[in-house]
Amino acid sequence: MYKRLILLVFIIGFSVFGAARTPEKTDEGYRIEVVQDTLRRNQEKEIIFLSPEGKVVKTIEKSWYKTSVREENGVWSTEVEHVEDIPEKENAILLWKCEYKTPYDPRGRGEPSPVKHNYTVEVLNKKGEIVLEKEFQVYPIGMPAIPYWSTGISKDGSTVYVYYRDSSDVFHVEVYDTTEEKLAETSYPHEFNADMQISPDGRIFGAKTFKKDVGKCLFFLDVETGRTKVVKAEGEKDGKRWWAVIARIENDKRLVFWDNEGIRSSVRTTFDELPEDITPLFQIKK
Repeated sequence: MYKRLILLVFIIGFSVFGAARTPEKTDEGYRIEVVQDTLRRNQEKEIIFLSPEGKVVKTIEKSWYKTSVREENGVWSTEVEHVEDIPEKENAILLWKCEYKTPYDPRGRGEPSPVKHNYTVEVLNKKGEIVLEKEFQVYPIGMPAIPYWSTGISKDGSTVYVYYRDSSDVFHVEVYDTTEEKLAETSYPHEFNADMQISPDGRIFGAKTFKKDVGKCLFFLDVETGRTKVVKAEGEKDGKRWWAVIARIENDKRLVFWDNEGIRSSVRTTFDELPEDITPLFQIKK
């Protein structure tokens, strides 16, 4: 009995010691590189994922909205793939894929838009592994100029937002980290402008939008708390129309705005200090 106990202690101790010495699998030393296509005015050709030894472990074609169309039994299937963004730290890749079906060749002119798009958002780490994969059913709008879909990743590569329109004409924003945990979500009855932003640290999402009986507005979502703010961003002074846009969203929930005269008139504030109407923050120039 005593010998068995000693043997058991020895086995447990050896296992713990061995586990402690086993290196944890990380992406340290791996890197992402963008290969330029010198034959096409130095455009980005492909993205390669390299091991610490310099071996290529994965390659993604960096084409502009790679599209394929096929027909089967009178049903046309269209697939689109696009690399959306590479964070400044080059520690991840954000891409999306879209698939939809139509009873006609979608490449024909004047054909109506499909009723539903199936979008898949993917984030790949430096090893080329998919660390986030989410699917969304998105419903296009009859007017092509109105965005019904968008996605982006924070500059630190930690946070992804997805904006989309549902079948009830409601617009949604969902924010995830790269473990697929949903950090925040909200909805809004009006579409957002195409110029959507997320702060470098992923804490604030912002966009230009519209509000009934108010006009041009700016929409913000605090990812940490789930709070939203819709602030008035247009007015008139001395018979001159005026409006503001988001110049940039910075770390620590700091916001920078420009008016329609550009950088000659700008203000800085924070999400918590943001008023319902930002026009008084500006000294409007003639």
